[in-house]
This record gives sequence, structure tokens and C-alpha cells, in this order.
Amino acid sequence: MKKHLLMISMIMSIPIAASFAAVNNSAGIIFPELTSGVGARAEAMAGAFTAVADDASAVYWNPAGLSRINKIKVSAAFDKWFMDSSYQNILAAFPSGPGVIGFDIFFMNYGTFNRVNESGGLPGGSINPYDLTVLGGYGMPLGRELSAGMSVKFSTQVIDTFSYTGLGLDLAMLYKIEAFAAGLTLQNIGTAGSYSMPMAVRGGASMLALSTREHKLTIAADMDYIFRDAPYASAGAEYVFLKMFSLRAGYRLKFGTNNTGGMTGLSAGAGVAFNDYSIDYAYVPFGELGTTHRVTLNMDFSLPSQEVEMLKPARRVTDSRTKKPEKTTKELFAMLAQGGSYENAGNLDAAEKQYREILDADFNYAEAWKRLGAVMVKKKNNVEAFRCFQAYLKLKPDDSAVKSWLKKNSRE
Repeated sequence: MKKHLLMISMIMSIPIAASFAAVNNSAGIIFPELTSGVGARAEAMAGAFTAVADDASAVYWNPAGLSRINKIKVSAAFDKWFMDSSYQNILAAFPSGPGVIGFDIFFMNYGTFNRVNESGGLPGGSINPYDLTVLGGYGMPLGRELSAGMSVKFSTQVIDTFSYTGLGLDLAMLYKIEAFAAGLTLQNIGTAGSYSMPMAVRGGASMLALSTREHKLTIAADMDYIFRDAPYASAGAEYVFLKMFSLRAGYRLKFGTNNTGGMTGLSAGAGVAFNDYSIDYAYVPFGELGTTHRVTLNMDFSLPSQEVEMLKPARRVTDSRTKKPEKTTKELFAMLAQGGSYENAGNLDAAEKQYREILDADFNYAEAWKRLGAVMVKKKNNVEAFRCFQAYLKLKPDDSAVKSWLKKNSRE
């Protein structure tokens, strides 16, 4: 029921967002940089990332994609823009509860300008306008294939002695089944005084076209519309070799007049990864305006050991007179066998419930952790599977198969 209510509320938000734009149609737009994209990996794919979002930048592109992250991820991005303007991002994602929390701190520096008075004179001195945005989001799975997410952002813009502040909201959904994914995001629903934020709607799809031990190829396409602007279409691809070297390219087309000329719309980039560290680069030309160079450093961290304690099933507080007797070893083994029967029959919900009941009776029952992790893998909930297998390895540290699974999936 909760899942259906959330889905209905998000679907209803689409006409609400459109109505919001109509009501504020006469208002000016502020914070246009909120639509400029985040992360060299996504930008090298021309922003076709709504259905791909599976790293820390998901908090910007599609908060629902945060649910696909199973490690702590931190990214630091630097983008060199035109003349002496630039912007920096600090992104982070932390698995928490059934989902993942994401953060983005965004600072854009527009460079230095001579101060001009109302008559056009130069009274002397200079100004350094800038924008600062702090964004927090959360994404969680609603089932085997569907995830939902939301983010809230606070933005401020300072121009000499003037400043503006605004509060915005993003809503997102992601559907993933096997090699195919589709996503939808409503961004920047909000205002800053008498101004509107650059509200946008993004929809996209992606497909894992090739996946072997050595090669991985992802192709993606997006459509996005920034209210009171022209719609855009983006297509991009990412090729990964040996999980270490990446090549990316994309093209972004704006419908209507585009006066920047040159190679506007094209993008390309590369990346290299080593263990839990990687660096990505994107080359994004804007015709006569110039070329932007974007670099992102990514770091992954294993979940802290104390995180396992949070996985312990909640116990009901009961009166001592109604306290259930402890389970014997024989009873726990019978419950494990019953869970295996449910699992083999494809009844994953019943199997999960059975394994959790075992852990509720004995938190250190290693085999129950392992079987619960396997069920989570079958349910495509790798975040929970990752935690279960970590708990299992604390009890059985010599299981090479589980170690191999954790090592493989910690890099994806």
C-alpha cells in the first residue's frame, strides 16, 4: 500500500509541477546553473544519465538511482568554464536503512568583474559573484525493479551587495529489469522570492548492451525540457575495459535555434580506475563560447563494521510472561531448511521472512546471513545483499566465493 501511495503521489506531482510553471510564467528564472550537469562521467555522455545514475552524482541526475549504491562513495569535481569562471562539487553517498543518502555541495565562481554604477560609470573596485547550492537526497527500492527518490536543495546567489536564496525539490523514479533501465526526474520545483528556479523534467532509458568479464558497454538516451526553454535530446555511450579503463562519448541536441555554433553538443571523455579510486575527464565544447574541461575524482569506502549492528532485526518488546523460548539448534536448522524450500520454489518473500526470523532468534547464525544475502541478490537488492554478506564474513571469514562476490560488486 505504501508503495502504491508513493507512486501515485509522484505521478500526481507532474501536473502539479506544470501548474506551478504556469502560475509563475511571468517570473524570471534564477540559478540557471542548476541545469548545467554534475560529474565528468555523466557530462562525457552528454548528460544521458537519468537511467544510468549509479554513482554519487545520482543525487543530482536521479535520486532514485542512489538505491543502487552499496558502498560509501565520495566524489570531488572541478569544472573549468569560460574565461575565469569555474565550479566545484563535493558529492557523497552513504547507505542507510533500506536506501542510500546522498549529498551535493555546489559552488560556482563567475570570476571577477569591474563594479559599474547605475549610470554606467566605473566607480572603482571589483565584484566576485558566486552561487552556492547544498543538496540532500534519499533513494530507496520499492521492490525488485522499482526505486524512488527525492532531494531537497538550498541555493543562494550573491552579486555584489545583492543576494537571493531559494529552496527547491526534486522527485525521481527508476525502473530496472535485467539489462534495461528507465528513469524520470522532476527537478528544481521551487522559487527564490519573486523568481522561479529552472524547473525541468528529465526522462531517459539505458541498456547494458555488452557485459563480459573484460568488456562492458552501456548505451543511454535522455529527453529533457527546462520550462520556458527548448527541449533537448541526448544520447551517450560508455565502454569499460577490465573495470579499469573507460571511454565515453555523447551528443546533446537542442530543438530550435542554437547560436553557439562549432562543435556544440558533442562531448567525450575517459576514465581510469584502480581498486577503490578512479578519475574521470570530460571534454565539452560550446562553440564560440569556448570549451569546458571537467575532472572528477572518485573514492569508494567499505561500510564501517558497526554498520552490521544496524542490520540486526528489530525485536518486539514483550512482557516477560509472554517471552518466547529460545530456539534450539535443531529448530533453527529446520527453519533454515524450510527457508531453502521457499527459495527453491521461487517464493523469495517467504524465504526472506524465514531467514530473518532465524536471525531474530540467533543473530550469529552465519548460514542464515548467507542465504539472506543470496535472496537479496535474486531480488536485485545489492545494497542489502552487500550488508548481509559482510555480516556473514564476520562469522565465516574464509568463504572465498562470498569474498569474490563482494569484491566484484563493490566496483560496480
